[in-house]
Amino acid sequence: MGRTKSTISTEAPPEIQLALTEETQGAGVKEASSVELKKLDRAVEFLAAYQAQHGDIPQLSPKEEREMVRRFDFYLVPLITLSVTMGALDKVAVGQAAIYGMREGAHLQGQEYSWISSGIYFGTIAAALPQMYFMKKFTTSKYVSVNVTMWGVLSLLMAACSNFAGMMTIRILLGFFESIVMSSALLILSGFYKRAEQPVRTAICFSTFSSVFNGLLGYGVSFAPTDHGIAPWRIIFLACGTFTVCLGITMWFLLPSTVMDAIWMKNPLRRAQALQRVKNENLGTENHVVKWEQVWEVFLDPKTYLVFLISLFNNIPNGGLIGFNGIVISRSFVHEIYQFLTTTQMASATHLE
Repeated sequence: MGRTKSTISTEAPPEIQLALTEETQGAGVKEASSVELKKLDRAVEFLAAYQAQHGDIPQLSPKEEREMVRRFDFYLVPLITLSVTMGALDKVAVGQAAIYGMREGAHLQGQEYSWISSGIYFGTIAAALPQMYFMKKFTTSKYVSVNVTMWGVLSLLMAACSNFAGMMTIRILLGFFESIVMSSALLILSGFYKRAEQPVRTAICFSTFSSVFNGLLGYGVSFAPTDHGIAPWRIIFLACGTFTVCLGITMWFLLPSTVMDAIWMKNPLRRAQALQRVKNENLGTENHVVKWEQVWEVFLDPKTYLVFLISLFNNIPNGGLIGFNGIVISRSFVHEIYQFLTTTQMASATHLE
């Protein structure tokens, strides 16, 4: 039998030749095609180009590495934390708005408020997988910033609604755009931090502080004059929406998908060293090709189903508490709005939403 010769170009940088060989050997394919080149992580190409021009990448000293991680913490973690927080705040804001007269102002009857509270989850379930697919196809940070801006616009539109149909439609659309927030945060963090560094940053980003912000927002709205023509519950959505739109625009310019896109780290050497950090732990960065063999691997991994069950059982009570805890507390235990706000803030201090 004749042997099929590899057509990997000898002019390609060694890093790319190695990646192509590893990528094709498993399937017994020896031809380097444009499809195979697309499967390469962008970091591989960047590192290969840097090494071809400058030689070996010097290793970071412990002091330099700490400074680099602090830079990531200063620019990256606050933006991701705020995006996750605002995504959660849109959910809990409905419960706060109900205390300030949303049900009466929107002429909600019977179980309509319950449906509105649940509507965001219908959108999230329907859109989660398609959103992750599109996030893979486009630049992650830009796609996320557009989604954040869109759910800010929808929050603003909530303030203009006066009936069940309008509110339900917007809540489902909110779920569609907010379904991307958790997966995008994990994807971006994994491209900057080592495995040992990720748990603390992930905990900070996902401890969204939304209940704390929601209580502070409700406290501020309680001082709004009643003769200006805008109902307090509408002010809640206007405030959330305005801040979220501003956040989305800021993320467009400041949030990077990878170190290679960070405008606050333009030094090519530092970018190469940052990529080398995660490469040494087999952590990838941005790639726009869906590798279906990895998708299949996820479905075969038992941990996937354990995480699913944890999330499911955690959110069954969480969904009801978000929509109704404020109503129950205000009707059963307290009689003044200030007492209610103090009670919910105490709960928020011990359990961040």
